[in-house]
Amino acid sequence: MEPDRSQQTSSHQYEDNQHSPSNKKQPKDRLGQAVVSMICGIFGLLLLILAWYETNIRTESYFYRGPDYTLGFIAASWFISIPGFILGVRARRSPKGRGMAIAGITLALISVGLMIASLVVTLWYKIKLSS
Repeated sequence: MEPDRSQQTSSHQYEDNQHSPSNKKQPKDRLGQAVVSMICGIFGLLLLILAWYETNIRTESYFYRGPDYTLGFIAASWFISIPGFILGVRARRSPKGRGMAIAGITLALISVGLMIASLVVTLWYKIKLSS
């Protein structure tokens, strides 16, 4: 008497499906987040450069004496750079868009770092002048 082949085949297929590549946990494709991260990094840095242009070059001063909208540029740069950094960190392990995610992280960190450095230098200089 021959064993039932239909049962052997189905159990054999079940074992093969457990080890198939489709069941392995694959990283999510976060190309959209990588693109948005890079765009946010670019715009954050451009807004910061525009704010510096408005305050330093046009007014020829290191302190804020420029128009009121330059503070809006600085705030917009801050609020654009932080989500750009977060999205870049989330998208850097994606199979697609890794380079754009790293570029977004880098540009966002540059703009945030420059904002913090300029704030520290400005406060230090004002404290030094008042003493």
